[in-house]
Amino acid sequence: MSFYSLHETLHQEIAKYQSRFFWAGEGDKQKYHMVSWPDICKPKDHGGLGILSSRRMNIALLTRWLWRIANGDGGLWLTIIRNKYLQGH
Repeated sequence: MSFYSLHETLHQEIAKYQSRFFWAGEGDKQKYHMVSWPDICKPKDHGGLGILSSRRMNIALLTRWLWRIANGDGGLWLTIIRNKYLQGH
């Protein structure tokens, strides 16, 4: 997830499985949703459970790679990426 921008449908699928973990019922009985999913994804210090949104995590990881490329902090992998994809830039 850190190298690629994931498609919106994949983020929705991940969120669906995350929410099923919290809201799955027993057998044929279904649990009621006492809290909305956005509230569950809020940080703990803002009253949520701190569950990470795959969309936000994907953006954060991609941004970290861009930051490392821009600052030259990457070692061997950065040299390889620059030589392969960023020649002349």
